[in-house]
Amino acid sequence: MSLIEKLTPQQEALIPIYREKWRKIALSTERIDKEKAVAAVQAAYYAIDYEPPKVIFQDNPYAACNWMVKRLSPQFIESYLYEPNSLSSLFSAHFFQEIARQLSQQLGKQTHAQLMNFFQYLVDDSFNHELVNDLLAQFSVQLNPKVNDYLWWLEIQLNECFKPENYIHWMTGFDFCLSVLNITYPHKTWQVFQSLIQECGWIFAYDDICIVCDRPLHIRFDHQNHLHGEGEPAI
Repeated sequence: MSLIEKLTPQQEALIPIYREKWRKIALSTERIDKEKAVAAVQAAYYAIDYEPPKVIFQDNPYAACNWMVKRLSPQFIESYLYEPNSLSSLFSAHFFQEIARQLSQQLGKQTHAQLMNFFQYLVDDSFNHELVNDLLAQFSVQLNPKVNDYLWWLEIQLNECFKPENYIHWMTGFDFCLSVLNITYPHKTWQVFQSLIQECGWIFAYDDICIVCDRPLHIRFDHQNHLHGEGEPAI
């Protein structure tokens, strides 16, 4: 198998198209289709060799965390200290391993360096950081002692849950390599991962339940793609 040693000018010219495609998908503010979201979650669970869970929908991450604290047992929450029970990280680990292995075998060092330079930093790093901090601040002012007792657990869940916007650069790079460079790849794995990004908002995934959040109603950026709302919330 011959390696792809360098991108042509014509190929480089297509990169902004794929970049914008995945920014729009991952930062969409359209309401999710629950039927398609359930199908995407079920396929992802099958891919990592887990039985499909009960899928629960919440309007946003704040509502999802409230739901969990009120309904999950203290034993389940405290077990996180000894046996992390979130499956969210397994999704990306599984899909990246499958797809990235194929790409690494077909891209030369120069091409790989070019792609890394083009596809990183496609969304402001503060996006998740600001949103997670804002959510934790909202929880910290609640008078519900049960919520305050488990702020440490909520912080872990918010940081480790599956967030589509975290994968803009990876999806851009993968899509470009598969569509433009005609890289050989595992079709089923790619389809499952695409669906997860396209059909869901933030996902809190566990053995037998999976909470899928709807997307934000608005996401506002300034001209440098930094989160910014003029006189109104950025998200």
